[in-house]
Amino acid sequence: MADILKDLYEHRCYYCGRKTGLLQKEHLIPLARGGVNNVSNIVPACPPCNLLKGTLTDQEFLTLLADRADYRAKRRSADSPTGEMPLGSKRCSKCQRVLPTQLFGTHAGKADGLASRCKSCAAAASADWRATNREKMQASRRASGKQQREAVRTRNLAIPPNTIQKRCSSCGETKPAADFHLDIYSPDGLQRRCKACRS
Repeated sequence: MADILKDLYEHRCYYCGRKTGLLQKEHLIPLARGGVNNVSNIVPACPPCNLLKGTLTDQEFLTLLADRADYRAKRRSADSPTGEMPLGSKRCSKCQRVLPTQLFGTHAGKADGLASRCKSCAAAASADWRATNREKMQASRRASGKQQREAVRTRNLAIPPNTIQKRCSSCGETKPAADFHLDIYSPDGLQRRCKACRS
């Protein structure tokens, strides 16, 4: 799109007014509906507005946007017992209280970027889940630890213990692997300090 047209609209979308560097050429009256391909019929539009508009004329699309804005405003009013949702607040989906947005965790998948439940309700739900699934969590931890230990054992058995030499981080001596305790989290499966230094 010509930079002159972008500058004319101050790099803002003609429909929603958002300032963006990703403006696209948009026909007020679509070519499919008899519109012409000249400057009088072209405006800058952000990708979401351009996609949503499709083959609507500019007036039809602006009416659609106004209807959507009215619908959202009515929803916000209906959500609040007083008829208006205070700025910087949100209703918890669990306890139904209207709380400041600081009392909600973040959630990248939500439109407002906030979790639907307040932090206290989310913490209570998490505690309830842990209480009812305690045995399942413990079994999962045991199985995971057992798998890790088995992987280290298998790796250590593949190499004869006398052939592995390791330098102790404490005394600085190079010793055979048998002089070190196992460590499932270490890349070589052995602790950093030798048994003598650890005692």
